[in-house]
Amino acid sequence: MAKQYCLSLSMSAGMNIEDVAAENPDAIITEPIDIYEGLSTASAERVAAACGFHDKGLHQAVDTMKKLYELFIKHDATMLEINPMAEDRKGEGDML
Repeated sequence: MAKQYCLSLSMSAGMNIEDVAAENPDAIITEPIDIYEGLSTASAERVAAACGFHDKGLHQAVDTMKKLYELFIKHDATMLEINPMAEDRKGEGDML
């Protein structure tokens, strides 16, 4: 079976993503990742925008997602979880 990677995020703060999937599957944003091309900037931008990131926060979220994907591949991981990632009042994105 071929590998299929995806980027999954939820705006339901403080919740286990499995619980969110069971209770409100529409709250989960999932973007497939082509294993040959990797996480594209366009895909990361779609996910960041769907999560409500704007302007500088959007660009920072995209940068973070792409770096995390590189880490995921470098270490041949099966899953990488960050909780939470947020945009502050200044519009800057950050992992807390």
